[in-house]
Amino acid sequence: MGASGPAAAEVLLERDAELARIGTLLDGVSTGAGSVMFVEGTAGVGKTAMLSAVRSRADQSGFGVFHARASQFESEMAFGVARQLLEPMLRTTNSARRRRLLDGPARVGAQALGLETGAPPTDRFAAIHGLYWLCANRAERDRVVLAVDDVHWVDDSTLSW
Repeated sequence: MGASGPAAAEVLLERDAELARIGTLLDGVSTGAGSVMFVEGTAGVGKTAMLSAVRSRADQSGFGVFHARASQFESEMAFGVARQLLEPMLRTTNSARRRRLLDGPARVGAQALGLETGAPPTDRFAAIHGLYWLCANRAERDRVVLAVDDVHWVDDSTLSW
């Protein structure tokens, strides 16, 4: 996924305005305001490095950071990028916390990703609703950043979510 950790921001040259904007957005989230940030530009301009800086700063600020990189291969796989984002959250948590994460409709979201026993939902809205609640349950514990690189390859199901 590229550089991460404290050194990621140091690699970025002449990006002070962008880094300040990242800080402002993260500060806003810390006070309860949700945010969405898009990094766009031509190939080689440093989009992945900028995304690494976001992840690094969020991690240093105590956010739960989940990331994925979309690819052409996954563009046809339903919820492929959503699974990349959320699977580590479920796989690396203890059983008590996992039960809290999967409370209510969130279990249906995990079933849609194939990460929980039971049949996946046949209704796309139920899957999207469940994924929403999976993230909402996680966000009750602390602030969360979902970072996706190469969004132009994200599958339709994840984009709908």
